[in-house]
Amino acid sequence: MKVDIEEVSKTKRIFKIEVPADVVTKEFDDAYDNLRKRAKIPGFRPGKAPLSIIEKRYGKDVEADLLKKLIPDYYFEAVKDSGVTPLTLPDIGNVDLKKGGPLTFTASVEIKPKIERVNYEGIE
Repeated sequence: MKVDIEEVSKTKRIFKIEVPADVVTKEFDDAYDNLRKRAKIPGFRPGKAPLSIIEKRYGKDVEADLLKKLIPDYYFEAVKDSGVTPLTLPDIGNVDLKKGGPLTFTASVEIKPKIERVNYEGIE
């Protein structure tokens, strides 16, 4: 996993996260294998439909399911590794997912500002 953190302001950070292509490919393969076992395609016995037909029929659903799984997992891992404590839920954007390629996305969060101690003694 590749993570770049951009400091937009003192209280806002943008995580640019890239999930490796091999992880994405494995997740796609696992999802299609599981779907192939239970998909009922007219003209084919259960579990025997060609992958190309399953991809055409269920491709968007598989992609949506993978995004729902991978984005939170890798976002929370990136936050944990960075040491940043978000105060808000992430605003996910710029999602790019292609079979055989990496998954890239951005997550924009507000963070707790660092407040410096001021010597207040002697102030009237």
